[in-house]
Amino acid sequence: MSRKFTLILILLWGVCFGQVRIEGFVFDARTYEPIEGVEITIKFSIGKRFISEERATTDKRGYYIIRFDSSFDLKDLGALITARKVGYHDFKKGIDIEVKNLKFDIYLSPLEYHLDTVTVEAKGNFLASMATYRLRAVDLHNAPTIVETDVLRGAWFLPGVTGVNDLTSKFSIRGGDPNYNIMMMDGVRILNPYHFGGLVSAINPDIVGSVNLYTGAYPLYYYGTLSGILDVSTKELDTSKFSLNGSLSLLTTRIGVNLPISSFGFISGFRRTYYDIFGFPYYFYDFHLKTFYDLGKSSFRYFIYFSRDVYDILKWEKFNDWKRRVRDEPLTWGNSIHGLRWIYTDKGVKSEVLFYFTSFSTRTDVQIDWLNRESKIVERVEIINVRNKITNYGLKFNFYFSGEAIDIYSSFNFDVVNLRYAWDINSEVLSGIVNPPQEVFFDFAPSLYDYIWKNWSAGGFLNFKFKTGYRFNIDLGFRGDYLKWLNRTILTPYIRVDYLYKSFDIFMAFKRNFQMFVQFGERFRGEVYSEFKLPFPSEGDAYPYSTDLSFGVESNDPAGKLNVKCELYLQKRLRLPYISEIDLEKKFYGESSYGVDVFVRFAFSEFNSIISYSFNRVIRAQEGARFPGNFDLMHNLKILAMVKLTPKVDVSFSWVFNSGLPYSKPYLLGMPTRGYPPYLEYEPIYIYLNNLREQNHHRLDVTLKSKFNIKVYGKDLKIEPFLTVINLYARKNRTLIGYDERTYEEEYFDGFPFSAVVGFNFNF
Repeated sequence: MSRKFTLILILLWGVCFGQVRIEGFVFDARTYEPIEGVEITIKFSIGKRFISEERATTDKRGYYIIRFDSSFDLKDLGALITARKVGYHDFKKGIDIEVKNLKFDIYLSPLEYHLDTVTVEAKGNFLASMATYRLRAVDLHNAPTIVETDVLRGAWFLPGVTGVNDLTSKFSIRGGDPNYNIMMMDGVRILNPYHFGGLVSAINPDIVGSVNLYTGAYPLYYYGTLSGILDVSTKELDTSKFSLNGSLSLLTTRIGVNLPISSFGFISGFRRTYYDIFGFPYYFYDFHLKTFYDLGKSSFRYFIYFSRDVYDILKWEKFNDWKRRVRDEPLTWGNSIHGLRWIYTDKGVKSEVLFYFTSFSTRTDVQIDWLNRESKIVERVEIINVRNKITNYGLKFNFYFSGEAIDIYSSFNFDVVNLRYAWDINSEVLSGIVNPPQEVFFDFAPSLYDYIWKNWSAGGFLNFKFKTGYRFNIDLGFRGDYLKWLNRTILTPYIRVDYLYKSFDIFMAFKRNFQMFVQFGERFRGEVYSEFKLPFPSEGDAYPYSTDLSFGVESNDPAGKLNVKCELYLQKRLRLPYISEIDLEKKFYGESSYGVDVFVRFAFSEFNSIISYSFNRVIRAQEGARFPGNFDLMHNLKILAMVKLTPKVDVSFSWVFNSGLPYSKPYLLGMPTRGYPPYLEYEPIYIYLNNLREQNHHRLDVTLKSKFNIKVYGKDLKIEPFLTVINLYARKNRTLIGYDERTYEEEYFDGFPFSAVVGFNFNF
């Protein structure tokens, strides 16, 4: 009888009282990034009487969980939650506990933005905490700029990422070609993320919350590339207040708006350059709008992104009476993106549906009649007509479940891709940009070209993360993608094992990747200018792929003052060489990339810094020969630091160093293949490939900023004037940009000279 009575009491205890469980995530209120090392304290009480105090610290995902065995009625139980983290405003809020399992997510506001702390449900990117490396919005803000704050050049400070040269914001990831990277914005691909021939990125820095880099064995959510993924997460709505911010410099104007309206709101950003005002026939602009609508556990995000570059070809030429313009549609190119995302969150379950459309187009229409000065007879007609467009639309469905012992992540995607390339280029006008002129659009392609391609692909994956009780976390995943044009399914396995010891995470990862589209055209060393490189689908039964294996260890200071990560990697690639004038066949070759990446981020008092170092070797094997790959960069060291001199004045500097790129030099020149005297163009003959190297590259940039406030209608208008000095010690970084095709003498660019940029940022 006593045993039955005891059992009944236990059951009643479990039903009526039992264990209270409070869990959730902590995010940055400005960037929506998960915050690791936040100290969570919960004080339980009944009325004014203190009962118990429980503590927890958030993990890498920003996740915390606290359990409390209560013998009191939940209706009488209250809790005071406190969250503290260096560099953030303290959060404190009292809540009434109505259910045993309570989910409570917290947003912390960084001190540098002086915002009110807000609390919202988690609506962000599920993959943010899975990024290999991350660059915060404040890091971009602190980095010295060349033309202006640049997202892609900012990514250069992450390990494994190496900027190719001063002329372009393109970069190599672990020795892979820049064309084998994918750039994304909120999970949607940007087909051409460059302005001004690659000099600056097409992403307005004011809309960026964080830059997430995925290298090598990247998560199964991403697919279709060998090297890596750079996914830009745009800012989330600040629900606490309306704000207006922007920047004005000698070259660019930017403006951004944050407008919350109850459960609805939007943020937007606009940017335009005015090089054209100063006589250069080129300018670019871009626009971003992101709307928010929250309905409890559900939320909607609709975003638009639009960018255009405008270059008036004819204005670049100094016309005389020998030329007469017949028609002129300036050369324009740019991206368009539309995305509609629905997100549902409930305790440990998150699901997401994303509909998207992304495109990139290039167009111009120019005709020039060359007239004889005396007879006025048309002696020659030059035509430039371009109509290129790439479109990609589809949907993604993602499902994520997080439990105590297992996380499950699955996804399905469907993509439709249309390629329409058409041009008629019979002109000498473009030769001043790139020679021969058709290289602007597609190296060595015919001057008259017409190409139409339409197809689709479908894929999905299932990933399990087992959280064992022995400090081990194991990720096992499998992805399948059906490519209609190849009529085959490509299978992608993924394995990651983590061993957690105190503040150390020791990990191993393995992944198989494939390249969905390839870009032909670059020569053996790789060209500087490639704004209009065009992607083409893999053909036949063959496609480029890679196998990635990495080992590493990461240490995180719970106080957030120091983060250190070291990773060894090996990547084996099977890829296509670029088409060249001496080899028009698409032959596969093998390439091995191996090295080590080191990343250090630390904050001490008024000093913040990022230091990253990469050692990388790329060995290419082709037709029995072994030689360095195109982007065998060997050593690469980057330092980004910011020091607060006074409460209103700070200085930041960046220093980069990387080994020179390998390149091939013709052994001798064959017979002339085209042209006429005195403009003969010779066919180069190569005996050795990539046997020479450019000189080492290094440069120091410094920015000085001050801050002051002005009262406008009773509110503070924050002004931040700045002065940036580029190439402080006037280093000449010679970059090989090609050869004169008549003599094959080397042509160089000496890099950015010592120069200064002035401007100011504002926030209202």
